[in-house]
Amino acid sequence: MEKRSGESREVGLALSELGARWSLASTVRTRLLGWYAEHRRHLPWRSDDPEPYVVWVSEIMLQQTRVFAVLGYFQRWMEALPTVKDLAEADMELVNQLWSGLGYYRRARMLHEGAKFVVENFSGVIPDDVTALRSIPGVGEYTAGAIASIAFGRPEPAVDGNVTRVLSRLTAIEKFPKADLWATARSLVTDLEDGIHPGDVNQALFDLGATLCTPRAPTCDSCPLIKLCSVHQLALEKNVEDQTEFVTRFPSKKPKARVRDEILLVEVLHHHQTGDMLMVRRANQGLLGGLWEFPNVVVDGEEKDEKAISLAREMLRNNICEILVGSRADQIKYSGRVGTTTHIFSHIRQKLLVECGTWQVSSASFSSSVEDGLGYRWVKAEDVTSLAISNQMLKVFKLKISVNETGVDISEPVKPTKTKRRRKL
Repeated sequence: MEKRSGESREVGLALSELGARWSLASTVRTRLLGWYAEHRRHLPWRSDDPEPYVVWVSEIMLQQTRVFAVLGYFQRWMEALPTVKDLAEADMELVNQLWSGLGYYRRARMLHEGAKFVVENFSGVIPDDVTALRSIPGVGEYTAGAIASIAFGRPEPAVDGNVTRVLSRLTAIEKFPKADLWATARSLVTDLEDGIHPGDVNQALFDLGATLCTPRAPTCDSCPLIKLCSVHQLALEKNVEDQTEFVTRFPSKKPKARVRDEILLVEVLHHHQTGDMLMVRRANQGLLGGLWEFPNVVVDGEEKDEKAISLAREMLRNNICEILVGSRADQIKYSGRVGTTTHIFSHIRQKLLVECGTWQVSSASFSSSVEDGLGYRWVKAEDVTSLAISNQMLKVFKLKISVNETGVDISEPVKPTKTKRRRKL
């Protein structure tokens, strides 16, 4: 492996020096586009005359998210917010609602901020060069290159995870220095033959990486670039028994971030007269910013630590009383544990302990305080999923509903069943 890395590094230096004159660029491009013409993915954001806004929205949605998960969200988004001006003028509540369940919610917030920036600074017209595009909040090097090349035909590279993987294997460079990587990608979209659109080249690379040159199970025999692939050639020269496993070593994997465990106590609180559920809105900044959730608190202890659970429950009830100004903890009747569910963020593995209770007061306030995005509301069960809520809280809601549907009585605290001892004869 050490020797191969050294050989690969020499190739990387050569590519960096050659830049747009990379000798294989034209051949790679020709074979790649021939394959793309027949096997391209037909996606709703692709067209012969792509709109910059459409490309922008789709690229942001596709970041760290699979295509099949994006399809429905993209359609609903474009129906509700068809132009950059519509997005800029939209309330953040609607933006979060349209994004609800897609994850990585900061993307939605930055897309909203970016649209307002375009309206204020570019008269609502998305610019066509990467320098101006990168001045937009939330638009980085990759997104700027994708918009410029796909929507405006600019000879700009767009290097995402798929492209990095394809080029790493094509050149047998395990750890591709960023400058070399982008220089290699740029060589594929410059000095183009007549009739070739740089956006097609970039999208062909996207599709090849997503469908054939995949992270764990590449289909090398079907790849149009197999005869040009340095990793494939290296595997043949070394007479590697498991060629697929060998190919998957490229690019080298980054060490995964450590995931910490967390226990969350969640309260599904019903109003005793209406049956509506209390939901609160998170602050606009931070994880899951601006989304609605059931009141919850982190447990400072283990799941079986009854003292820690009791302290967390007391803290949670006090928090609820602060939200429902004028109420007291003794007005919240504990109904029992509904069950548990789990949720994993990129850096947190959560176990959610879901409990149920009722608010024992004569009347309920249905107004909402929205200072700094904070607030609360009483929500009917049938309206919960129409709010901007995360998959995390959707799991809590589904757990609560499933318990109700099975007919389990949680109107009183859950007590362990006592087993009668048999008398000795």
